Amino acid sequence: DGESWVVWPSGGGAYGTGALGLGAVEAIHFGRKEAPETPLFEALIRAGAFEGLFEAELITLFRSARKIVDPGEFGQRPSRRTRSLS
Repeated sequence: DGESWVVWPSGGGAYGTGALGLGAVEAIHFGRKEAPETPLFEALIRAGAFEGLFEAELITLFRSARKIVDPGEFGQRPSRRTRSLS
């Protein structure tokens, strides 16, 4: 869309339930080429997949990425959703 972006892996983790149900994921960050130290968008992919992505796949990943939101921008702290179990 006429803008230049940089993309980099920014950490990973695992998600799921049980010892056999965990899936390894990696956070991929996108920032403008003019300010590459500031991530603006994030996407999660399977851990270890970043190096093998083609440019067209990176563009698709970028278009599906979520904007990184700082809760401080809204003047409030992030809330936790909790439930009570009886």
